[in-house]
Amino acid sequence: MKYANFVIFFVVVILLFACKKEKIEQDVILWYDKPATDWYEALPIGNGTLGAMVYGGVKTEQLQLNENTLYSGEPGQSHVNIDVAKSLDKVKDLIKNGDLNEVNKIVGDEWIGRAQPCYQPFGNLFIQFDHSKDVVNYKRELDISEAIMRTHYTVNEVNFQRETFASFPDQVIVTNLTANANGKISCTIELEGAHPTSHSSVENNVIIMNGQAPALALRRTIQNVQNWKQEWMYPELFDKNGQPIPDTETTMYGDKLDGKGTFYQGRVGVELKGGSLKVEGNKLVITNANTAKIIFSGDTSYNGFDKSPSKEGVDPSIVASANLEKALEKSYEALKNDHLQDYSELFDRVYFSLGEITEQSKLATDKRLELFSKGGDPSLATLFMQHARYLTIAASRSGGQPINLQGMWNDLIIPPWASAYTMNINTEIYYWMTEAANLSECAEPIHRFVKELSVDGAKHAKESFGYDGWTAHHNTTLWRSAQPVDNAWCSFWPMAGGWLSQQIWTHYRYTKDIEFLKEYWPVMKGAAQFLNDWLIMSDEGYYTTPIGSSPEHGYFPEGADYRTPFCEGATMDIMIIKELFTNCIATSKILGVDDDFAEILSSKIQNIQPYKIGTKGQLLEWDNEYKEVDSQHRHISHLYALSPGYEITKDKTPELFDAVKRTLEIRGDEGTGWAMAWKTHCWARLKDGDHAYKIINNLFVPGGRRKAGLLPSLLASCPPFNIDGNYGASAGIIEMLLQSHETKDVNGEEIPVIELLPALPKVWQQGEISGLRAANGFEVDIKWDKGKLVTATIESLLGEKAILRFGETDIILDLQKGDSYKFAL
Repeated sequence: MKYANFVIFFVVVILLFACKKEKIEQDVILWYDKPATDWYEALPIGNGTLGAMVYGGVKTEQLQLNENTLYSGEPGQSHVNIDVAKSLDKVKDLIKNGDLNEVNKIVGDEWIGRAQPCYQPFGNLFIQFDHSKDVVNYKRELDISEAIMRTHYTVNEVNFQRETFASFPDQVIVTNLTANANGKISCTIELEGAHPTSHSSVENNVIIMNGQAPALALRRTIQNVQNWKQEWMYPELFDKNGQPIPDTETTMYGDKLDGKGTFYQGRVGVELKGGSLKVEGNKLVITNANTAKIIFSGDTSYNGFDKSPSKEGVDPSIVASANLEKALEKSYEALKNDHLQDYSELFDRVYFSLGEITEQSKLATDKRLELFSKGGDPSLATLFMQHARYLTIAASRSGGQPINLQGMWNDLIIPPWASAYTMNINTEIYYWMTEAANLSECAEPIHRFVKELSVDGAKHAKESFGYDGWTAHHNTTLWRSAQPVDNAWCSFWPMAGGWLSQQIWTHYRYTKDIEFLKEYWPVMKGAAQFLNDWLIMSDEGYYTTPIGSSPEHGYFPEGADYRTPFCEGATMDIMIIKELFTNCIATSKILGVDDDFAEILSSKIQNIQPYKIGTKGQLLEWDNEYKEVDSQHRHISHLYALSPGYEITKDKTPELFDAVKRTLEIRGDEGTGWAMAWKTHCWARLKDGDHAYKIINNLFVPGGRRKAGLLPSLLASCPPFNIDGNYGASAGIIEMLLQSHETKDVNGEEIPVIELLPALPKVWQQGEISGLRAANGFEVDIKWDKGKLVTATIESLLGEKAILRFGETDIILDLQKGDSYKFAL
């Protein structure tokens, strides 16, 4: 590699441009020529608290509503007594003796808990119009550059338009109805709750809907619980003798369970120009208006992850009424302008184009998806990535909840996988792109989430293991329970605290925010304390975990006819521990604290179990080479140190780099939506843009409830719908264009490497991206043509060092804060 050994303290321009071309228009609109007929076709809007799936109907417009603190159950309700320490020594001996079937039994019977609560729908806002069937010129669109959904159509030569958006500044959802002729807007407005506890009424021309979420929403059957012999975990359903309690159901409300459950209230108010407004029962009726502004506000009794929403909750009417009143006092233009100013400040930071918009790119979005694999539409990838940034802004704002399995959009009382937080890949993948996509503020909810989870995690570590620090397993919810959930062996996986701590370190790497690091050091340290206690000395003389697994996958022990996920020291365990300990040692040095603890961690890393390479050249997933249950399993957990980690790189660990590449080849290029996203990210890290693009091509196909791919709305399907594919694949697209996870030693200092176009696929011959962020506080603009880098600008926002890499050239950057390095080739 050529090495340019010079330092730049000011803006440098290698070549001047003869002329400056205007930027190509971005591909930022999803559009359709018919209304949504199904929730899977509706379009999402959100403000980090309130969300809606908007159908764009003509006769009936429907907004399916969510508020992201509305869950079933209450804090502590899922807690059961789990005593890992009691049988841990026995399990260690069983593993050493090869009796994994008995290990399966102990873990399944004694070490896992009950099912997690479910994220809940809020309700539906219906707007029913008195239109004839003669509708022409229909179009609905979501402009992600403005976060506004529009519906246009013509009836009897009158052009109607709706604009709908979720405002973060005003904390409401706004729908504005207009027509090109006066007196043409007539409709009926109804607000329904999602649960049988809800009821609506009208007071002072405002619809008020009150409801209460389930005290119990169990995504298992009574028979499931009995088959697993877990009756004792559900006192709501079974008596002390394990017999079903009469008249109980798997979904129950406060009337049967001591008044438990989160209360919620939604409100709808309107403002008209022209026409009249009257009340009919629990509905508002608009007649012959010129325009109509419809405002929805809502809140719940949620008062924190550790407080009962039924006994210690807030009054949801306070926020719901205040937000509605304030929004009704503002004109529609003011609401819209405030929304655009807030949203644009985040979204407009990044520009992304892959050349001129083609004719195919101008087709309706669902048609583009059907045709994508045939080529001719490179800009669909730009729309997809920017759409993921839109979804981040919509679902994850400061002070709100982090993104869940469905973002924040859910219409079911028992949604897939509870629409909760699955922490063995899904919760983390939502935030892989956030820092690089220049949306650092949107990561605040996940940081707070980790801190909140550590509270019950510390209780669980002490009660169940007798250890210091904190831990969590593969699932949690709004109530931040750290115990393993039910049903599967994979539920016992005490590594989530380690993985989640990566979120903290990543934010620091990009922002160098010392105060943030000080605040979250106890969380990182606590996760490391637990894992330090969890380590044992193996017979080979290495530190390893006493019982580990590779999430959701398994193998057949030698000579056995049963499967197990467990072994001593699964590869992912070791990778997470090494990364966490390394980051804790660095943090200790940065903050000047806990030197003794850092020494302990350092000694453990130096003698930790090494990775192993198998007979096919692949990185082994467990402690030895076994027959896998599924050689093309969706999880690639043992590649953690490549992606999303950063231990395995071509320069520093070439043998392991080749082994993970071989592993990916064996795993194949198909999978669930999020699995293909993870593979895209991995191939980008392997610097193979063509292979990364091949998997994007596999993901960009019409998906549905039973097929992986993308929904017409471009939301990803696992199947069914899980939003992780959107974020993971978009993170992969960014990694194809810019990487800064690697470091290089310069005079004893590890400095991040900012690599331009590290995995550019051949199909992306021309393009431009600006506003991406890199580690150590750099902002990067890149332009390329004919598959080659043309220009780049790297601005230092913090005055930190970095190594700029393009092709075979490395350049040390040591810029002052606010200075830029620019060049053209």
